[in-house]
Amino acid sequence: MTLALSVTEDDVFTALRAFLLGFIDPAVEVVQGQNNRVPEPVAQTYIVMTPMHRSRLAVSVNNPETGQGPTTTIIEANSQFDMQLDLHGPGGSDLATLIVALFMDQYGVDAFNGTPVAPLFATEGHQIPFVNGEDQYENRWVMTVAMQIKPTVSTPLQFAATLTPTVYPV
Repeated sequence: MTLALSVTEDDVFTALRAFLLGFIDPAVEVVQGQNNRVPEPVAQTYIVMTPMHRSRLAVSVNNPETGQGPTTTIIEANSQFDMQLDLHGPGGSDLATLIVALFMDQYGVDAFNGTPVAPLFATEGHQIPFVNGEDQYENRWVMTVAMQIKPTVSTPLQFAATLTPTVYPV
């Protein structure tokens, strides 16, 4: 039996990327980090999203499905998912401030509506130099966005719809 989560890391990347593309300049590329043998984006300004940490926000919640008798139980694993954003290029400081302002506002809540992700908080950006493949320093601002996800997994549940007792004399 193979079980799968209802909210995957790819779902988080997709939701966060859509949020960012909703307000940044179309010339800014937004890419997933930690891809081997992939050059930097050609855009002068780009954002790299790298997963950092997942942590549980609550104990699991088990919800048996009802109907003719429960056949599965749904386990909720309410979690926090932290993503590092590396803002490369000129204006990284301003871009970090813009992301924090929108992420931690009703704008961010509305932007993630309809996705399996909800914004929790974002850290202010800080400047960390980046040395590229040509040994040249580039401007880079780094920040963290924390999101809440509620992945579920359905597991089989044993149950008895009817019982036929057998009486044994004692």
